[in-house]
Amino acid sequence: MKKALIYFLTFICVQVIGSSVCSALWMLTGRPADSTMLISATIVINLAVIVVFCMARWLKSEAPFFSGSPLQLTLLSLLLAFAMLVPSQYLEELLPESIRQDLLGDMFKSLMSSPWGYLPIGLLAPVAEEMVFRGAIQRAAADYFARRMAGTTAAWTAISFSALLFAAIHGNPAQMPHAFLIGLLLGWLCHRSGSIIPGIIVHWVNNSVSFCICYLYPESYDMTLSELLGVQDAQLYPYLAISVIVFLYSLYRINGLTRPTSKQSA
Repeated sequence: MKKALIYFLTFICVQVIGSSVCSALWMLTGRPADSTMLISATIVINLAVIVVFCMARWLKSEAPFFSGSPLQLTLLSLLLAFAMLVPSQYLEELLPESIRQDLLGDMFKSLMSSPWGYLPIGLLAPVAEEMVFRGAIQRAAADYFARRMAGTTAAWTAISFSALLFAAIHGNPAQMPHAFLIGLLLGWLCHRSGSIIPGIIVHWVNNSVSFCICYLYPESYDMTLSELLGVQDAQLYPYLAISVIVFLYSLYRINGLTRPTSKQSA
């Protein structure tokens, strides 16, 4: 557990230091804080996280991409990622408004106002965050809990622990419930496959779709799911039903084509 907490605190420190350094350098140029500064700082921070964790060798050796067919399971991961988009957004909208306070809305709108914003949001963040939360924190937590609990309980405790930290680091009530649920899914994928690559795929699709919609249609940021799809609330159910069926099918197929690592297996 000590290792997991060290990884988490290091991730926070890199973000704080990176943000402070970038802000100071930007101020020296005499330019006002704007979206370009925010995008530049986010790029630097994500790159710094990747470099620090790689240089410290905090990522355990990656297993082969999957224990099954790489192509088949890549396609299933993509299918899973797209299928979860509608249900996850629907669940988020069911939460009370008091829980869904968007404290960082202006920041995300700024990041998504430029095509350069896709680099940190769509490409670098999925890699950096999966390296930290699944590749380092979850695996360290799995080792810790495996010595104290039975296989399945230990695995899900480690997955839940990493998902909680993943939700907390977002620092935005509007994102935390969604981040926790996605964190559980990403953690399960890492547990089953022994690799962070499937999680990166799902994370990439989730962030990429969000970015593309908000960049192409800025007014969609504050839209509900029914408004975004252009349907009445009652007409959402067919979309939800199809998405859930495809999502469950993808989970079932991935579960059958992968095997958890020995320390995390039931």
